[in-house]
Order: sequence, then C-alpha cells, then structure tokens
Amino acid sequence: MKDIALAAGFLALMLLGLYLMVKLAKTMQEMREHKETDCFYIATSNPCVVKRIMEILNDMKALHSDKHYTLSIRQGGEILQMLNSRRLGAAVVTPEAAGGRLLLHRLSVISSQPLVMDEDGALLASAEKESQQQKVMWRMDAPNPLAQEFVHQFCIHKA
Repeated sequence: MKDIALAAGFLALMLLGLYLMVKLAKTMQEMREHKETDCFYIATSNPCVVKRIMEILNDMKALHSDKHYTLSIRQGGEILQMLNSRRLGAAVVTPEAAGGRLLLHRLSVISSQPLVMDEDGALLASAEKESQQQKVMWRMDAPNPLAQEFVHQFCIHKA
C-alpha cells in the first residue's frame, strides 16, 4: 500500500512539473511574439542617412512610446535577405539595390548629413556633397503601420 501511495505521489509531482514546464514554454513564446510585435527593426547601408533616420525614429517614438526601435548599418545584400525573411520592418539602401517580388520601394533624394560620433567631434561624412537618391524598402505582404509611417516620414522629411 505504501508503494502505491509513493508511486501515486511521484506521478502527481511529475505531472505537475510537466504542466508547469508547458505553461512556462507558452508564456515565454508569447513574450517573444509580444517583443517582436513591439519592436520596429530598420537597417541602412548608408551611414550618412543615420542622422536622418534617428530624427524620424525619435519623432515616431514620441507618438508610439510603447514601441522599441532598432537601427542597424549593414551591407545591401544582407539587408535584402533580412527584409525577405521578415526580420526588418523597413530598409534604406542605394537605388541600385535589387528588390524582391514582395518588396515595395520609394525613392527619396536626400542631402548628406554628417553624423557626430562622440563628444570630441569625430564626424562620419560622405565624400559626396551633392544630394543622393536613396531607396526605402518594405514588405507588401505583411503591412506594418510603423513601416508605412517611417517611409512617409523619410520621403517628406526635410533635412
């Protein structure tokens, strides 16, 4: 009789542990999905547009304070792969960058703005002083209101 009670208690503890593990896994998955929907990822291949992008993201942050914004500087091919795999909400690349069939884009002419890297005044600036054309890209099959807002702001934003 003691053996049966001991086995039943052990089985109950195992079932409780299994239940808690499944519940924890579901909660962690929901948190990951919530984090992904609350973060807007953007990348650029041109460091000279970082200042402009940051100004736009700061304006967007004022309107959507519950969202997080992540900006990366990467090479054009890597950016397109990230867009195609839905890891980016939007991207700013050179006009020559090839798009995919599910990617939309708009062209925008911008003037180069130097980016101050630290308090000592180190600058990251383009060698070209003339205005440059940039392509803003986003996915059409997964419309993201933040991506659409960013594209609109980028294309009308005055430097």
